[in-house]
Amino acid sequence: MKFPKIGDIATTTVVSIENNKSISEAIGIMFDSVHRNIVVLDGDIFRILSVSDILNFKIRNIDLNQQLSTLELPAIHTVDKEKSVLELVDYLNNEIEYICVTNSDGSLYGLVSHTDITVSIDPETLMDNFCLQDFLKLSKRAKWVKKETKTIDLLLDMIRERSDSVMVVEDLKPIGIFTTKDIVKIIN
Repeated sequence: MKFPKIGDIATTTVVSIENNKSISEAIGIMFDSVHRNIVVLDGDIFRILSVSDILNFKIRNIDLNQQLSTLELPAIHTVDKEKSVLELVDYLNNEIEYICVTNSDGSLYGLVSHTDITVSIDPETLMDNFCLQDFLKLSKRAKWVKKETKTIDLLLDMIRERSDSVMVVEDLKPIGIFTTKDIVKIIN
């Protein structure tokens, strides 16, 4: 079976910002594009700024006018767009959500996610490289919270658990979903 190149499955419309811009400018771009993460361009290193990071800044009263370059943001793994998707199977075992795809000169070409990788690899090949526990980790159930939960407590839980969404329930019945996109709206 022929596997596609990483560049073939990458999302090439990446929301990004230079690291000499402010946290506030990054929040504005995230809000305008309705994204929960933004790639911070730091020379040949690509970093990620997430909604969780922004919540931490708000809670710790960090000045949102400071430059992104002053922050210790995590670097994103990179892979050349010409490599085979099969070379990314090992990333599925990690907590890494995104991988930056680069051109041959090291510039940003796009992003790939766990989902992009999974859907582009033959299921039999995946089964050879995974055990049941790995698949269960990929599809973990969303956390449930009572509708009476205070927003600040919910936000702190989402940061601590690195959760993207929670199900809001009343009498054990789902009545809504709160996501990191909602957090961006609250912050802005």
